[in-house]
Amino acid sequence: MSLTLVSRKRRYRRNLKAFYIVHPTLWARIVTWFFTTFTASSIKEKVHFLSGIQYLYDWIDPDQLEIPAFVLEYDMKVNTCLSIVLSNTVKR
Repeated sequence: MSLTLVSRKRRYRRNLKAFYIVHPTLWARIVTWFFTTFTASSIKEKVHFLSGIQYLYDWIDPDQLEIPAFVLEYDMKVNTCLSIVLSNTVKR
């Protein structure tokens, strides 16, 4: 049984094209870096950090995703605050 699990893990890792993390925290970035550096170095180049859902739409067709409403609301709140801060710093 354990041999089957090992072969499945290897197959999934090999077939994985990309792994997207939207709104990553510092903790998520650090843990992912340690995991991909020391444990699963074969997937390191497949992990992508995205600061918003609009960047996810650049990679994946929006019709293929089912994103919950609370995630979309959070994304709008975070990215709206970011755009306001950036626009205030540019005006100065």
